[in-house]
Amino acid sequence: MARVLMAKSLLLAGLMGVVLAAAAQVPYAKNLPCSDKIQPREAESTLLPDSALSLDWNGVPGVALYHVQLHAVDPIGGIASGDLLMDTFLSSPGMVLEGLPKGKCIDFRVRAQCMDGMLSPYTFRDTFAIPSTDFACGDLYVDARDGQLYRTVEIGSQCWFQQNLNFVPPGSSGEGLVTGEGCNAPSKAGRFYNWLVAKQIDSTYTSVYYYPEGEQGVCPVGWHVPTDSDYVELLAQPGIDFNSLKIGGGSGFELHLGGYMNVNDNFTFIEYAAILVTSSQAPSHPKRMEVLVMDGVYTNLAEMGSITKRCRGTVRCIKD
Repeated sequence: MARVLMAKSLLLAGLMGVVLAAAAQVPYAKNLPCSDKIQPREAESTLLPDSALSLDWNGVPGVALYHVQLHAVDPIGGIASGDLLMDTFLSSPGMVLEGLPKGKCIDFRVRAQCMDGMLSPYTFRDTFAIPSTDFACGDLYVDARDGQLYRTVEIGSQCWFQQNLNFVPPGSSGEGLVTGEGCNAPSKAGRFYNWLVAKQIDSTYTSVYYYPEGEQGVCPVGWHVPTDSDYVELLAQPGIDFNSLKIGGGSGFELHLGGYMNVNDNFTFIEYAAILVTSSQAPSHPKRMEVLVMDGVYTNLAEMGSITKRCRGTVRCIKD
């Protein structure tokens, strides 16, 4: 491990085992004079083997030190008070951390301190978490594939993500995977998948019957794309209905009504309805999939239905 670059630090909440190491300096694009408007750019966290983490940012000319802070945060929302994990000054950009708490959402931000003592604004923050090996339903789940964070909830005997999946499978094309904007942005609505991308199967089955179901698909290891039976079981739980499944409805499912994307590539019924993709083939037609329909337009019901496999809806992962 390279030499410690910490000029002064505050290590809290069990982080006395953190190790800091130098990272290669990234050239700053513009040679601007130091001022309170100059800030480090491109804050990025990268998970390393053995639960270590690399934090990197672009260097700024004329900077004396970099002020780095880590906070434990709620995965949805801002920094709460009293949750400071680290407050340190470094003489060059980049650091490697070990011994961070696992299964916690941690916010990383950095700003520059110039030779005249002025501090720049904080850079755009990055959020990360170290995967936990002893996950229990109700814990924060860290998708080790991309570092995305998901709350989880137990409803009956099932364990669900509390948020729509936001994973981009390698090699996915825009035809089967899309994102929305504004209130339908990925941070709120997740991604929108067609049946083939959700299941990670060949495009041959767009118009051909394919009966295997319950695959991992785009979900993390240990989770799967729900079957129609999974949703039927969910809807059979006491108190589960259209209103309780929505955000703030009390069930813990916390579903964002992001609508869906139809075959004409238009988003439909945003903020009023939702289509949740299952891994189940519709029995009535080879071109259709089973879905959970959250209909806030006509019926205010949550019920099973079917829709063409080419449409794109949201995916909620369920524990195996």
